[in-house]
Amino acid sequence: MLKNITIGILLLAIIISGTLWYRQVQQQKTTEKAIEEMKTETTEPGHWHGDEWHAEPHPEHTEPSTDTVEGIEVEVTEQPTRVETKIRERPPMWMNIDVELPTADTPRPFKHIKNLEEEIDGDALSDEDWLHLQNEFFFRLSKETRDTLRKQRAEQKEADAFFKTFYEKFPHMRPREEQPAP
Repeated sequence: MLKNITIGILLLAIIISGTLWYRQVQQQKTTEKAIEEMKTETTEPGHWHGDEWHAEPHPEHTEPSTDTVEGIEVEVTEQPTRVETKIRERPPMWMNIDVELPTADTPRPFKHIKNLEEEIDGDALSDEDWLHLQNEFFFRLSKETRDTLRKQRAEQKEADAFFKTFYEKFPHMRPREEQPAP
């Protein structure tokens, strides 16, 4: 009986160690392939734009050309104008420490959507809908995580209130970066 158990344990150990060894070899092969692909990609001239490969550089990436006129170098400085787009300012959401966490009666218009990241274009939403979407992410956290966040937020507010009164009584005890300039 003891002999059969020992043989079973030995066979199980051999199978597990063989599986681990096989996975390590497969992982090593995939990393070697990835390294080779990176080397071949970096030796070819060009660049990627998302999933599209461009072999030729764009005109905006080229250096200003210099022309020679009767032995005098003239630098051509005409560069294409770039239109800078400002990132849309969004209202603060629940992840910011200064904002209240969503309550249970907060509207949830996106509750029925299964995969929020794939089905909704966040950039196209109004500010109000964007806040509802961020709140939906909060409500999809586990109950324990939401309760922990609420507890941490309450503790942070208590600590902020304590330090505010403490520093009002003892302003010289403020950290150097918070002290007013002399």
